[in-house]
Amino acid sequence: MIYLHKLLPALASPIMALFVLTLLSLLTRSRAIKLVTLLLFLLTTNPILANRALAYLERDFPPEPLTSVEQLDHVVVLSGMIRAIVTEDGSLIYEFGDTVDRIEAGLTLLSTGQANTLILIRGQLPWSTGRPEGEVLRDIALARGIAPDNIILTTPAQNTAEEAQAIAAMLPPGARIGLVTSAFHMPRALQVFRDQGLDPRPIAVDYRQEFNRVTIIDFIPDAEALDDISLFVREMIGRAYYAIR
Repeated sequence: MIYLHKLLPALASPIMALFVLTLLSLLTRSRAIKLVTLLLFLLTTNPILANRALAYLERDFPPEPLTSVEQLDHVVVLSGMIRAIVTEDGSLIYEFGDTVDRIEAGLTLLSTGQANTLILIRGQLPWSTGRPEGEVLRDIALARGIAPDNIILTTPAQNTAEEAQAIAAMLPPGARIGLVTSAFHMPRALQVFRDQGLDPRPIAVDYRQEFNRVTIIDFIPDAEALDDISLFVREMIGRAYYAIR
């Protein structure tokens, strides 16, 4: 099932649409298809449009200081921030990706006493290499001075729905929990957690929207903009799926 969850958004992504349209334009020599391909390329690589798309994803959870978070029993940090790197001798090291703010927020809430325990996800996809992410993050937390008794690891999980199921199975009713994830991902994460009977306090981090002034550079096609638009499409598909299932 996890392969299907990952495959469907990939098939509906802007880059796949561009590939199909480019192929059709070569096979049919249709001017209309070539025009549509060019238009889609300009739209999906435009930094201004990409930033608007990110703003839409993050609009429900504006930034707030961590000091505003009330006392919690547990702070849950969703996975998706660690990647395994193969060294020259074949061993593995682990590095953070763009979503490192998730674990930093969790560690801050624990160190300030706003949360009693840190819940980490044993996230690992079938094609992943190395250890489950939660185990790597636990070592980082221990190195930061967090006591072992204040860290809880879930059972293995491959996506947000499985993460919510694992946490619901391990917590007593009425537990006060905070949910830390990226702002763009928070609406979908909250929905699946609530479907499991949980009512977490949202703690959004990892904001992607930029607030820079518009310049001439923003009208030049950009690969990062294509990545942001792809993120928007993927997230909207995820939200729609969990809304109708």
